[in-house]
Amino acid sequence: MTLPTDSPPSPEDGAASDPEAGATEVAQSNPSGASQSAEEIVKGLLEQVTPEVVERLLSGPQVTAQVTALFSHFSGPLPPPETLAGYDRIMPGLANRIVEMAEAYQRHQIGLERDQFKVATESGRRGQWLGFGVAFVGFAVTAYLGSLGQPVAAGVVAALDLGSIVTVFVVGDRLPLRRARGRDAEPGDNSAT
Repeated sequence: MTLPTDSPPSPEDGAASDPEAGATEVAQSNPSGASQSAEEIVKGLLEQVTPEVVERLLSGPQVTAQVTALFSHFSGPLPPPETLAGYDRIMPGLANRIVEMAEAYQRHQIGLERDQFKVATESGRRGQWLGFGVAFVGFAVTAYLGSLGQPVAAGVVAALDLGSIVTVFVVGDRLPLRRARGRDAEPGDNSAT
């Protein structure tokens, strides 16, 4: 890169106060016409800076910058109204599409919860009927064995029948608590009694 060999421009001729003029001089000082890199142009400009220019820059008014950052956060299916209005300015109708999407998602969630409740209710009802059937059969067998004159066998079947009913009610109430604590029934785990 070739730089002008004459003396640096003085403040009187106005070249030092016009940075574009200096850049033009550097760009024009390349006689080959080959493009210069930005680094070469900056180096050339820095070589032309005189102590007087540096002193003028340092003695001039100081420029300070203040950066303010604003962070906002929202939770829920919809952003705040200002944000929706901004979406609508970017693409008309976009805010309406976002609201419709949130409404569709809410309908979907409500439908899932309704289906889960229905399945849980049906499962509980089915379990109650099956439990009643097993208990009824157990007591019927106990009565039959008692009528045959087998009191020991009738007592064993009755004890097993009553024991299973009591176990279902007691463990059935505590099982959700164990699952909520993260202690699903593991073999030998008696910590949540």
